Amino acid sequence: MAYHRFDQKGIYPNSKLGRNHFVFSGNLELSDKLNISTSVNYVNSENKGRSASTYDFRGGFNPAQNFSQWWQTQLRFDDLKTYENPDGSMRTWNRQSADNPRPQYWDNPYWSRYKNFQTDGRDRIFGNVTVNYAITDWLQIRGRLLNDFYYEKEKNELPMAVYSNRNIRLTNFM
Repeated sequence: MAYHRFDQKGIYPNSKLGRNHFVFSGNLELSDKLNISTSVNYVNSENKGRSASTYDFRGGFNPAQNFSQWWQTQLRFDDLKTYENPDGSMRTWNRQSADNPRPQYWDNPYWSRYKNFQTDGRDRIFGNVTVNYAITDWLQIRGRLLNDFYYEKEKNELPMAVYSNRNIRLTNFM
């Protein structure tokens, strides 16, 4: 029997990973010829603030991509740490105009990390049961049952103050 605990703080603000892993294994010799063994694992993981791994039109969800592709190179991120206005709306660096505070293209990355984050978790059970029977000294028969089951949950936070100026058009030729 064993237990492992893993905790990691992410490299992005407001991100972390936690995992519990329980292991049980045993072996039972019922006779000189019959042996039963088992191994059962339970893994529980909870994640917060996982970044997108693909292109994301909303911006901020994949900061590594935005650093290299979209954001201004002279952008001072220390100035963006105050990501929320007193009224709860997003404070951004790329306002549409002096009288329109909505972001021109991309959300403040700190707003995205603290307001538009994802949490996910997984409960997983996997293992096996094996039965060995020795017919003779040189011949054995073996049966094995295997199982891998998991339950996964995801939650995405998206506040009401998120703005978009995207124009979306659908053309259907069918």
